[in-house]
Amino acid sequence: MILAGGRRGFAPCAGLLVIGDLHVSSRRPGRRTDASWPQPILLKLERCAALANERDLLPVLLGDLFERPVEPDMALTSRLVRILKSFRHRPLANVGNHDIGHTRLSDGDSLSVLALSDVLDAVALSGPVGAVEIGGVRWGLGFTPF
Repeated sequence: MILAGGRRGFAPCAGLLVIGDLHVSSRRPGRRTDASWPQPILLKLERCAALANERDLLPVLLGDLFERPVEPDMALTSRLVRILKSFRHRPLANVGNHDIGHTRLSDGDSLSVLALSDVLDAVALSGPVGAVEIGGVRWGLGFTPF
């Protein structure tokens, strides 16, 4: 789902798992020399899913899930979908500057496709997103894209 000004209620959880910029890409970014790119970054996300599920944490992606607005490798995107679907709580994703081709999230961006496929919720506009109950206390969540 793409959240744009709407609010969402989240299932109670034990806390948040905040995940920094992953920059998933079929092309090796920058000076990375890994022999099997993007394997290291996908393994990191798989470990995040296991940890979040084990500890009942809501995953929050800070932005830049992708390195480029459009990821051309569909096999990589399919693997990413499987990993995102493995989270008990659907991940909440902020829109990073690398995730968009223009000034806002659009249907042509890979992050938008994931959101419309309901494997994560992408926050397209600044503002309140919803509330989550952690340890009996209700917390408000808000985002500001890139």
